[in-house]
Amino acid sequence: MNLELSEEQEAVRRLAEDFVAREVTPHAAAWDRAEEVDRGIVKKLGAVGFLGLTIPEEYGGSGGDHLAYCLVTEELGRGDSSVRGIVSVSLGLVAKTIASWGTEEQKREWLPRLASGEALGCFGLTEPGTGSDAGNLATRAVRDGDAYVVDGGKMFITNGTWADVVLLFARTNDTPGHKGVSAFLVPTDTPGLTRRPVHGKLGLRGQATAELVLEGVRVPAAAMLGPEGKGFAVAMSALAKGRMSVAAGCVGIAQAALDAAVRYAGEREQFGKPIASYQLVQELLSDIAVDVDAARLLTWRVADLIDRGKDFATAASKAKLYASEAAVRAANNALQVFGGYGYIDEYPVGKLVRDARVMTLYEGTSQIQKLIIGRALTGSRPSEYAPRVAEYADGCGAGHIRPMLCGMSDTPVKQQNTAAYYTQAVLSFGIAIAAVGIGIFQLDAGAWVRAFLAISVLYLTTSAFTLAKVVRDRQEAGQIVSRVDQARLEKLLAEHDPFQKL
Repeated sequence: MNLELSEEQEAVRRLAEDFVAREVTPHAAAWDRAEEVDRGIVKKLGAVGFLGLTIPEEYGGSGGDHLAYCLVTEELGRGDSSVRGIVSVSLGLVAKTIASWGTEEQKREWLPRLASGEALGCFGLTEPGTGSDAGNLATRAVRDGDAYVVDGGKMFITNGTWADVVLLFARTNDTPGHKGVSAFLVPTDTPGLTRRPVHGKLGLRGQATAELVLEGVRVPAAAMLGPEGKGFAVAMSALAKGRMSVAAGCVGIAQAALDAAVRYAGEREQFGKPIASYQLVQELLSDIAVDVDAARLLTWRVADLIDRGKDFATAASKAKLYASEAAVRAANNALQVFGGYGYIDEYPVGKLVRDARVMTLYEGTSQIQKLIIGRALTGSRPSEYAPRVAEYADGCGAGHIRPMLCGMSDTPVKQQNTAAYYTQAVLSFGIAIAAVGIGIFQLDAGAWVRAFLAISVLYLTTSAFTLAKVVRDRQEAGQIVSRVDQARLEKLLAEHDPFQKL
C-alpha cells in the first residue's frame, strides 16, 4: 500500500491550494457577513477545471480520479465551505449522476455546460416534510401525454437560487415508498418553478440555499433521468459519492482549524510565554491533528474503492460520519485555543465552528450513517461480519423462537426440545385417559383414586396448553424461515424499514 500522492495528484492539490489562497480565503469573511458568495467564483471554478473533475473529457470534463477530486474539495473546504458546496453539489451530485445515469442526449446537453461553469446544478431531493425519510416524497409528477406535470416543494436546496438545472425527484405513481419515485432534469427557468432564498443560517451563510416551489411545472418525458420508478436508486447512488465529497470538505475544515490554532498558539503569550508551550493547549492541538489524519485516510479509502470499482457505500458512510463529527470537534477545540478572540469574526475559527455543524446533518445525518454502518455489520446487506439468523430460548422453558434479523441465512431455524414436549404431551394424555377410565369404573373407590383422577385431569389440561404452544412456536419459526429463505433480509428491510433506504 502506497499512500504517497502521484505527481499528477500533487499538482492538482497545489493548484487547488493556490486557487483557494488567491480567490477564496481573502473574501471568505466578507462573504459570510454578506450571506452571499460572489457569483463570479463559479466561472473561475470552471476555468480551472474543478467543476469537471472525474467527468470524461469527451463531455467537456477534466478527467482525473476521485482522489484528485477529494484533494480539491478538501482545499476548498479549508478556504470556505460555502464555495466547496458549490462544487460538491453541481459536480458531485448533479454532473456525476448525469454521467452515470443519463442518456447520450442528456450528457451532451448538460455535462459540457456544467463542467465549464456556464451552467450550475442543484439537487432537488429534500422536502419540507421529508428529510431522512427521503423515500416518502410528496412532490408528484403526473403523466400528461409526452410530458409530466410536477407539483410540490423542495427545501434547503444548495445552489438553489443560482442553478440552471435541478435534478428533481418526484413521485410518478401511487406505489408506496421509494419505488414510486423518478428523477428528472428540470431547467430552473421552466414556468411554474419558483425559487425563494433561505437566509439566517447558522453556517454556510454565503452559500445560495433555496426553497423550490413547483406549481404545474411541465417537464418533457425525455427529461427523465434513468428508468421510471428508479429515482430513489439514482438519488442514493449520488449521495453515496456525495458523502465522500462532504467528508473531504470536513477534512478541510479540520485542517483549517489546526492551522489557525497552531499559528495562534505560537503567537499568543500568557504568563510570560507562548500558550503553545502549555501541555493542555498541546492536548487540544494533538486531538485536532489526530482527527485530521484519521478523517483524511477514511476519505481517501473511499476514493480508492471507487476508482478500483469496489463497493464503497458503507465506507463512504464511515468517512462522512467520522469526518463530520471530527470537523465539529476540531473547530470547537480550535476555538478553545483562541479563547475569547475565537468568539468574534475577526478570526476564522468562529466561522469554522458554524460551518462544521451542518456537516453532521446534510447528505445523511450522523444517526443515519450509524444505521447504515450498523446494518451492514449485522446483515441487512452482505458483509463478512453478518451472523446468521439465530434463535434462543427465553429461559421460561417454552422454547420461544426469537429471530435476530441481522443476517442472511440459508439454513432452517432449529427449535430445541420439540421432541421432549411431544413425548411429555403424549404420556400425559395416556395417563389422564387411564385415570378417567379408573374413575368411571371405580366411582366407589377410595380417596386416593379420586385424588389421582383430579391430578391427572389437571395434568391433561396443562399438557394440552403445552402442546398448543409448541405447535404455535413451530408455525412461527416456519414463517420466519420461509421469509428469510425466499426474500432474504436485504429485501425485507428495504420494503419495511424506511431508514434502510438511506
